[in-house]
Amino acid sequence: MGCDKAFPLGALQEEEARALFERLVGDKVRQDEFRPLVNEALHRCAGVPFLIVAMAKRFKNAELFEWKDALRKMDKFVDRENSGLIDDMLKWSYDKLEPEVQALLRLCVVSSASKPSLDDLVRYGFGLGLFEQVGSLEEATDRLRSHIRALEASALLLDSEDVGGFKIHDLVREFVASVSWRDHHPLLIGRTFQWKKCKKVVLYRRVLLD
Repeated sequence: MGCDKAFPLGALQEEEARALFERLVGDKVRQDEFRPLVNEALHRCAGVPFLIVAMAKRFKNAELFEWKDALRKMDKFVDRENSGLIDDMLKWSYDKLEPEVQALLRLCVVSSASKPSLDDLVRYGFGLGLFEQVGSLEEATDRLRSHIRALEASALLLDSEDVGGFKIHDLVREFVASVSWRDHHPLLIGRTFQWKKCKKVVLYRRVLLD
């Protein structure tokens, strides 16, 4: 599916994992009250880079009590295979998103590109009525950029080398596609969906004005 840089799944050495986590979280990890929680978080990640990045971005601006609460909730992730840990972390991050941000992520996935076009996402999102209380493409662009920042903060979108760009990891793409299939979100429904069981189909159209 073609990301420019594959995110490795192989476990990092303990020192490498700690260095990556601390670099992403910042000076907070050196505070005495956070050090035990850093150790616990790294234990949860089992050296998997994707998990380390996802957790570090989630914790970067979190308070001490938020770290403690999140780690308690993640007790069920211990002793799982890496694939299970990744799915659980993705679900944890995805479920915390607002519905509109979730819808944007699904739109990014259905675009079938590792680096979705910002202009295309604005037009598609505006045309589909994705953004609430937005009346112009300029307003839709501002909303889209805000949502992209939220997705990057959750590690569900990755930074791109391009200025203002972003890209999607294959693992995120597969996860979102599976969730969308399960929940029957229309943008990602495959050809095998049983349309005959639908009572009605509603088509949306909005006029796009530059």
